[in-house]
Amino acid sequence: MRMVLAVLVAVVSLPVSAANIRFEPPNPDSQTAVTAHVLVKGCGSESVADVTRSGNIIGITIAASSTCAPESESLQDLRADLGVLPPGIYDVVASPGALLIAIAEGFLPVTEANPSFRIQPNTIDEAGGQIRLIGPIVFCAAGPSPIICGSATVKIDGVDAPVISKGNGELLVHAPPHDPGVVDVVVQGDAGTFTRTAALNYFAWTGAYDPAFFERVLVPVFFSGPGAFDSQWRTELAVHNGNPFTLMQGSDGLFMTPCMPVCDVRLAGGASQVVNGSNIATGVVQFLPRQATPQLDFSLLVRDVSRDATDFGTSVPVVREAEMFTRTFSLVNVPSDPRYRIGLRLYAYDTIPTTMAIGISALQGGQSAGFTVTLLPAHEHAFLLIGNLLASAPQLIGNGPLRIDITPLEPGTRAWGYVSITNNETQHVTTIAPE
Repeated sequence: MRMVLAVLVAVVSLPVSAANIRFEPPNPDSQTAVTAHVLVKGCGSESVADVTRSGNIIGITIAASSTCAPESESLQDLRADLGVLPPGIYDVVASPGALLIAIAEGFLPVTEANPSFRIQPNTIDEAGGQIRLIGPIVFCAAGPSPIICGSATVKIDGVDAPVISKGNGELLVHAPPHDPGVVDVVVQGDAGTFTRTAALNYFAWTGAYDPAFFERVLVPVFFSGPGAFDSQWRTELAVHNGNPFTLMQGSDGLFMTPCMPVCDVRLAGGASQVVNGSNIATGVVQFLPRQATPQLDFSLLVRDVSRDATDFGTSVPVVREAEMFTRTFSLVNVPSDPRYRIGLRLYAYDTIPTTMAIGISALQGGQSAGFTVTLLPAHEHAFLLIGNLLASAPQLIGNGPLRIDITPLEPGTRAWGYVSITNNETQHVTTIAPE
C-alpha cells in the first residue's frame, strides 16, 4: 500500500513555493513537451503517482512507499511529464496523494509554436511602453497577401493599445500599464483577428522575474578592491545589445546609463556598455529577457591595475543557464606548483544552500583527495570560495597537473565553477573553466 506520510513531513520542511518547482524548458511552446521538477524532502521512496489536467489546472500527485525519521530525509528531484500543452497559462500544483495540501505550485505559460505575429520586446515593466508587432502577416505592405492596415486595432489583455505607426512590416504599439503577469495580445484588421496567447509579460521594476521570460545570467566575479601582495583588483563587465530593442531590466540591473532629464536608462538596441565591479566577491546574477539573450555578447575582464603596465588582465566566462551542470563536471590540467595559489569558486541554482563533493586527483595517477563543501546563499544563487585549494590536500602539491571533479549532491541542483591560478610573485591570474 502506498503511503503519503513521508511527503507530509516534506510539506513542513519545504514550504509551498514556486522555488520548489521548475519547468524544463522554462519557456515551452505548443509543440514542446514539458517536464516539471518538483523538489521535496523525503526518504527516497517518493515518486510521481499521477498527472492530471482539468482546463488550465495541472495536478501532480506525489506518493511514497515508506516513512523515515526527519534526520534521515534527503532532497528529492521528482520529475513529472506534463506532455505537450495547448497555448495558455497553467497553474501547476504538486500535492501528496489525495490530500488538498500543496507541496509546490508554479505558473507555466505556453505560447504558440507557429505564431501569426511576433512581439518585440515580449516583456516590459508594469508601467507599459512601446512594443512592435511583426508579421508573417504583412502589416501595411504591398503585394497579394492580405493586409492589416487602416482599420488595425490592438488589444492587450482586453484593453485597447494605441497604434503609434504602421508600415515596414510592423505595427508600433503603446502597451498600456498593467499589473505584473502574462497576457494575450489580439490584432484586429482587414485580414481578420489574430491572437497571441500568453505572449507578453509585464514585470515589476522591483519584483520577481518570470522564468518563462527571463534567464539567469551569472557574472562569476564582480569585485573591485585591494588584494594580496598590494594588488588592486578591478573587474570590467562589457555587454553589447545586438537586438533592435531596449534591454529590459529591473531595478537590480547592472546595464543602466544614468541620464538627465527623465529618460530611459536601460541599454538601447545596438548599444554597448562597460560597467566596473563593486565590492561583490560572490558574483552576481542578472535576470535578462530570454528573447534578448541570444543577441547579447559579454566580456568579463579581471585586472590588477597596480601591475597593468605588464599585464592587461584575465578573461572570466559569463555563464548562461544552459551552461550550468546537473552532473559531475571536471576542471582539467590544474597546476600543483607551490608558486601558484589555486582558488576554487563554486556556484549553484535551485537548492540554496547546497552541498557538493570535491575530488582532486593527479592526472598521471597516484595521490588523490576528496571532501564535501557547503555553498551558502549569495545574490540569487549559492556560492563558495576556497581561496587556497591545495591547503586542503597538501599531498598533491607538486604532483600535478590535477583534475578537480565537482559533484552536486542535492538532486535538481544546477552548478558551475572555475579555478583561478595566481602567481605568488607577479600576481598574474589565469583561469580554468569547464568547456
